[in-house]
Amino acid sequence: MSEIKRENVKDFLRWAFLSKGEPDPMDDEELEEYIAEIEKLLNRKLEPGRGSAKCLRLTLEKVDTYHRSLIWYLCVFIVDIAASSRLRYHSFDFYRTSLLRFPTIFPFRPLGLISPYRSPAETLTYWHRPHTSKTKLPILFIHGIGIGLYPYVNFLAELNVDEQTDGSDGQLGIIAVEIMPISFRITSEALQKDQMCQEIHRILKAHNWEEFVLVSHSYGSVIATHLLHTPQIAQKVSSILFIDPVSFLLHLPDVAYNFVYRKPIRANEHQLHYFASKDMGVSHTLYRRFFWAENILWKEDIQCRHVTVVLGGKDLIVNTEAVVAYLTDAANGSRETGSWKDGVWKGDGLDVLLFRELDHGQVFDKKKNETEAESKSDLGGK
Repeated sequence: MSEIKRENVKDFLRWAFLSKGEPDPMDDEELEEYIAEIEKLLNRKLEPGRGSAKCLRLTLEKVDTYHRSLIWYLCVFIVDIAASSRLRYHSFDFYRTSLLRFPTIFPFRPLGLISPYRSPAETLTYWHRPHTSKTKLPILFIHGIGIGLYPYVNFLAELNVDEQTDGSDGQLGIIAVEIMPISFRITSEALQKDQMCQEIHRILKAHNWEEFVLVSHSYGSVIATHLLHTPQIAQKVSSILFIDPVSFLLHLPDVAYNFVYRKPIRANEHQLHYFASKDMGVSHTLYRRFFWAENILWKEDIQCRHVTVVLGGKDLIVNTEAVVAYLTDAANGSRETGSWKDGVWKGDGLDVLLFRELDHGQVFDKKKNETEAESKSDLGGK
C-alpha cells in the first residue's frame, strides 16, 4: 500500500473515467476532484509522487497472445462440424453471411457456403429454430468465450423439449448468435458495442420477434448488457437468465485479474490461461473491446423484469461471494426482500441460483444442472 501514491491513483482514474493513458493538463482539475473524494473516503491524504505499484489498465496494454498450430485449428474444425451436425439434428437452421465473407473465418465452415439461409446481419451468423408456441416466448441465446456453441448444444436441445406430450402448443423458438472472435477462430476483430446491437436488432426484426427471453453465458452477459442499454432492443426483453455473468461488479478487479493477469497454478487456471485467455481473438477482444464502463450491469438496469442469475460457488473468474452479496443486498445487511431455500434466493423479480460446488461453465456439464437452471428460471413463460 505504501507504493500506491497520488500519481499512481491518477493513472488509474485517468484510464477508468477518461479512457486516457497519458497525462493531459486539461484533466488535472477533474482528477484532483476525484482525488479529494478518495481522500475523504480513506480519511487520510495520499502521499505525493509516484510509487512502484502499477494499476490494471487492460485496454491500454499490449495484447498478449499465443500462436496456435494447424493441428489446433483442425481440432476446432472437427468440433465445429460436430456442433453443426448436432444442431441440425435438433432442427436448427444455420444463417450464413455473404459468400464473400466465407474466407474471413478460419477454419473454414462448409455451411458458410451451402446453407440456403442468409443472415440479415453483415457479419453475425446464427442458428435459428422457428417459434410456433402460443404460451411461451422465444429465446435469444448469447454464448461465452470458448469453442463456439458446442458446449451448449445439449442445453439448447433441452430448451426445445415440448413440455406438452401431445405437442399441441408448438415449439419454442431459439436464436443462438455466434460470436466468432471469442470462439477460437482466426477472423476479424470483435464488433464495437453499437455495431453488435445493430446487427442483433436486424436479426430480431427479420424474424419478427417483438418480445423474447434473453439468455446469456459468461462473456455473453457483456453483449446482453449492451442490448439492455439499447432502448429499441431492451423494450422487447421480457425476462433474463444470466449464467456465470461477468458484468456484475465489473468495477472491481476480480474478472480482469482472474482472466488476464493471474499467474496460473491449479489445473483449471492453466486451462483458462492457455486455451482461452491467450487465444488471439479472445485476447484482442479483452484488451481492445472490454471497456468496463460500457460492460458493467447494475441491479437498476434489470428492474421491471423477471431475472434469474445462475452462479457457481467455485467460479475461478467471478467473485461469486461478492456478486451474491450485491444481488441479495447482503452487503447492506438486508435480506428482507428475499430468502434462501435449497441454494435458491427468491427476491422481488430477481432470483439467484447458486451451485456451491461448481466452477465457471460447469453448469452445462450435467443435464441435472441444466434442467434445474431452466426450471427455476421458467424460460419462455409469458
